[in-house]
This record gives sequence, structure tokens and C-alpha cells, in this order.
Amino acid sequence: MGRPESVIFEGTGSCLRLDDGMVTVMRQGHVTVIASLRAVHHVDVEETGGWANVRLHITEEDDDGSTRITSYAVNSRNSTAAHAFRRVVTAAVEGARRDPEARLEVRRVEAPGWSRRKRRWMTVAAVYTCLAISGFAAGDTAAKASLILLHLGLAFLAGAWFFLRPPVVLAHRGITVRADVVRYHHTSQTVRPRYRYTTTDGDTITADSAIQLFRTHANDRVDVTYDPNRPEFVICRSESLGHQYAPGVLCAMLGLWWTLVSAAELIGTAAQALTQ
Repeated sequence: MGRPESVIFEGTGSCLRLDDGMVTVMRQGHVTVIASLRAVHHVDVEETGGWANVRLHITEEDDDGSTRITSYAVNSRNSTAAHAFRRVVTAAVEGARRDPEARLEVRRVEAPGWSRRKRRWMTVAAVYTCLAISGFAAGDTAAKASLILLHLGLAFLAGAWFFLRPPVVLAHRGITVRADVVRYHHTSQTVRPRYRYTTTDGDTITADSAIQLFRTHANDRVDVTYDPNRPEFVICRSESLGHQYAPGVLCAMLGLWWTLVSAAELIGTAAQALTQ
């Protein structure tokens, strides 16, 4: 019995599709990448916490003739569909590799309009502009003080993003492997280890940790988690709890407090100015 020529794997905000000998990556309902089966390096599935993470690895050619592998991940709770997609695409890729006329072809498609991320940032910028204008237009000391506190809150939120981004990103799509600790970069209070590890694609990477630690590792070999989209983005997740989440959560709490309090005062000032 032959395998189907078309299969679709739908996940959270994303979709992978095999149809008519081409693999398509869709984000937010828009096609972003179209690749031939010959360009597909491999497909793997990782199940964690009830979620099935399907990674489509595509070989792309640069202008200088060199090749690189780019990964596209889609998450879903439907593990059955995830493994079915992997089996069908893997079989189709093996058939394409036996075809001497199959070509390596990858085409990127620009999504129409603004992306969801850009729309969010534009909304934040518009709200901030309105609050800033209302604060300076009021002209009183309380409004200007609230505007200063708003900037303080935003600075704390930026700090929270700096601390929390590495473990959050890697918890979402990271791959864990064993690594050698090559050396440490020492500062006055912390150390930043440098790891050497081999990715699941067989590449040997030497990279500095994305986070700083309060102490050196107890062993010269540790488990590290790297981002398959950026293999040099790596942390030791077993050491990241106290080093990353604690300062990140503290910054987030302070940032939310100052931002909400100052925003409420500025909104009240603006409403009072409009009623006069």
C-alpha cells in the first residue's frame, strides 16, 4: 500500500503541509517557506509535557554556494498526527533522493501586511505615545513624575525579558545534549562558561553560555540545551533556575507594578484634562 501524497500537520499558530511534492511552512495562516522534497534534510518529533514538537529541517543554499540547515518547528498536542507527518514526509524524501531529476529548491514568501509581532509593537508604541503626550500636556509635576515612573517600569520589564528569554525560548524548542566545559570567563560576581558540544545534526559547536552563573560547574561535562535555529545559543538549564528566573521574576514584578501604577495615573490625568 502506497503512502499518501499529501499530509498536513497543524499546530499552535503554524502548519506544515506536504502536497504535490512540495513542503510548505505556514505561520498565522500565511505561507512563509516552500521547499522541494529534495531540500528536506530530515523531520523529527520530540514529545515533552504532553506536546509533540515537529521539526522540519531544510537544506538551503547561500549565494556563495555553501549550504546550511534551517529548522522550522510546529507544536501540537496531537502526537499521532505528528508521527504520521514524520513518517509520510520521510518516505517521500527518501523517494526524492532516489530521483536523479529532483532539485533542491527553497523559496521564501513574504507574508502580506504586518506580522503579529509588529502589530503588537505598534500597539505598544501607540499607547506609550498617547500616555507621554498626555503627561507633558498636563504640565503638572505629578503627571511628569508618573511619566518618569512609567519609563522606570518599562526598564524593569526590559530587564525581565533579558533574564527570562533564554530559558523560556530553550524550554519551548531547545535540544539537550552533553557538553564539555572548555573554560570560564570570570567577572567580579559571576562566571560565564564556554561549552563544546555536538548538535543532533553532527556539527561541533563551541559557544559561551547565554546566561552567567554564580559558581562554576561541579563537573567538566554537563547537560546543555541549545536552540536548533541558533545552535550557538546555549545554556545549562539545570543551573538556570536560580540564576535566571529569580532576577527575571523580580524585575517583572517591579516592572508591572511601576508600569501599571504610572499608567493608571497618566490615564486619570488625561481623563481629567479632557473633562475640563
